[in-house]
Amino acid sequence: MISFDYKFIFIHAPKTAGNSIQSVLKKYSSDEVFNTRYKNGVLDKFGVQNFAGGKHATLNHYIRNWDDDYGKIEDYIITGCVRNPWDRATSYYFYLGNRNFNCDSFKKSTKQLLPQSHYYCCDQKNLLNCKINYENLQSDFDNFCNIVGIKKEKLPKANVSQKKTKHFKEYFKECPSADSLVRERFQKDIKFFGY
Repeated sequence: MISFDYKFIFIHAPKTAGNSIQSVLKKYSSDEVFNTRYKNGVLDKFGVQNFAGGKHATLNHYIRNWDDDYGKIEDYIITGCVRNPWDRATSYYFYLGNRNFNCDSFKKSTKQLLPQSHYYCCDQKNLLNCKINYENLQSDFDNFCNIVGIKKEKLPKANVSQKKTKHFKEYFKECPSADSLVRERFQKDIKFFGY
């Protein structure tokens, strides 16, 4: 999601509160927002289209498709939300509709989930210049709003994985090999984002 007026780019890696953040940012966006679905009065699911691609366009997509008419990309605040890789993998597992935690199914779903660094990094460098941590979601989002000069708003809960009922560490006790799988699959995320 991009705003030419407020000079920000929001990169949305799946299962990092992106729908919540984009539901607030859409009013400032220069993108086309379509296929909106509401749940309990909150924009829960939707599509986004712009020159870089869709809702989950990577920073590489923006850089490759950048036009000089947009100004310098270095003048934009580039933000995205990063999430603990173990928590994110567990959330994704239940988002896929799994009802109970199963080691084999978890391994399959984790292999499908792309690392956050795939979305936020170029040439082995983290290019977020304003990181929002999932673990400090509202306060980090408020800080982003201050930086780009938009009104602070309470983030709604959107696109929540309903079946996740315990802290991710509890699931990993049931399946000790899941820890090493996440550690290996998301090693760049752990390094780049401090997990």
